Amino acid sequence: MIGMLFVMLFLVGILPTKAHAEGWVQEENGSWYYLNQAGEKAKETWIGNYYVDENGVWIEGKTQAKNEWISSGGRWWYRHSDGGYTRSGWEQINGTWYYFDGAGWMETGWLNVGGTWYYLNGSGAMATGWLKEGQNWYWLAPSGAMAVGWADAWGTWYYMGGNGVMLSGWQFVGGAWYYLDPANGAMATGWLKDGQSWYWLNGSGAMGIGWLFVNGSWYWSDNSGCLRTGWNQIGANYYYLDPTSCVMHIGWIDDEGTWYYCDGSGAMGTGWQFVNGSWYCFSDAGKMLVGEQIIEGVAYRPLRNAASPLAVLITAIGVSYLLQNVALLIWGADTKSFSNVISLPSLKLAGGSIVITGVTIVTIIGGILIMAGLMLFISKTKTGQAMLAVSEDKGAAQLMGINVNKTISITFAIGSGLAAIAGVLLCSAYPSLTPYTGAMPGIKAFVAAVFGGIGSIPGAFIGGVVLGILEIFGKAYISSQMADAIVFGVLIVVLVVKPTGILGKNIQEKV
Repeated sequence: MIGMLFVMLFLVGILPTKAHAEGWVQEENGSWYYLNQAGEKAKETWIGNYYVDENGVWIEGKTQAKNEWISSGGRWWYRHSDGGYTRSGWEQINGTWYYFDGAGWMETGWLNVGGTWYYLNGSGAMATGWLKEGQNWYWLAPSGAMAVGWADAWGTWYYMGGNGVMLSGWQFVGGAWYYLDPANGAMATGWLKDGQSWYWLNGSGAMGIGWLFVNGSWYWSDNSGCLRTGWNQIGANYYYLDPTSCVMHIGWIDDEGTWYYCDGSGAMGTGWQFVNGSWYCFSDAGKMLVGEQIIEGVAYRPLRNAASPLAVLITAIGVSYLLQNVALLIWGADTKSFSNVISLPSLKLAGGSIVITGVTIVTIIGGILIMAGLMLFISKTKTGQAMLAVSEDKGAAQLMGINVNKTISITFAIGSGLAAIAGVLLCSAYPSLTPYTGAMPGIKAFVAAVFGGIGSIPGAFIGGVVLGILEIFGKAYISSQMADAIVFGVLIVVLVVKPTGILGKNIQEKV
């Protein structure tokens, strides 16, 4: 009996699992059972890797299934402990997501599930974050879904095309332009220099167009988004944008020696402007006018397109009286003495019976030289040719690319300069100076131009000489008081007989 006990203990010791107090027991019929601590048989359960049936009997050869990857024919599937497997869906295995097709095979590569693309790497694991495939970058959300359109990747915005590829450079999205760094695709904001041009990208990355208020300063960009510099017409006004900083300028501007003024809104001033307690006059082009420029810009320029040319003539007479009375207000009506600036001695002829003063000699020689210089200027320079074209037809001259306003302003400047020379010569000959000194000579200069032929420089010179001779002879042989009347009477006769003057051209009217 004792021997049989030792044999039983020996047999129990050779079982795969070590027997415990509540462990394995073999009955006389040879069947094995498992007794728990209460001494009861375990039924329909696994004891380690061994299975006991409903009667508690160990079923030899039956082993417990487990969750595991199975490779077959170069593909993988995943077997559950109950022998089943996943088909047509996702399964998370050990914290990683996998996708299995309808037959239960694990998928790899790009996969479209419900209209959304995913990427499964070589191990079948679902990828997230950045993915580089070839030369292209993709962004996969934490859910694994491939991003299309705008994507926030760890706090930085990127834009993905319809195929999920990360884009770079300038992109037009939703009616606005955006700039994506060519190096990493990140959306840019703030100031951007692309080539030689500057752009402003707001907080959303959209490129600014039109007026931009940035850090307390105004900027302006055209429809391309490029910030403009220099003078620009925006709407009905001109604005000056700094060539270096692109900032809109306010106040005085010295542009290549010409002064302009931009008001508080940045708009270029024209006409009369009250600046810092003083009045200034600006042309239509914004240039600050001085002296004769003010007269030309205010009194004459607005009348260039008048219905009748007489408007300009009437204005000229009005301006002459205006200047005359302004001189009266400033200097008064008292006669002023003028010092002769010509020191050339007089020329005596016929034993001194004929004396030609130095002023007269200088006047004649100066007149000839000025006439020759003007003729060369008109015939040999572009500005002179532009003057001729404007005098013939302002409209046609403008169509040819001639700046009519500039040309007329230059003409006024030349005329004012020559008038100053004539004034010096006149006052040297007649040193008594009053506000009325130049009134009659100015009218006679006009008469001389009409007498000689309007538009003819030699004609004006000849007309002046003839007019002077007539005046001298009238004073000498008729009456000094009638001299002016004689001059104007001769003018009337000339206009009746030859309306174009001595050297004037006959102009055929266009029909």
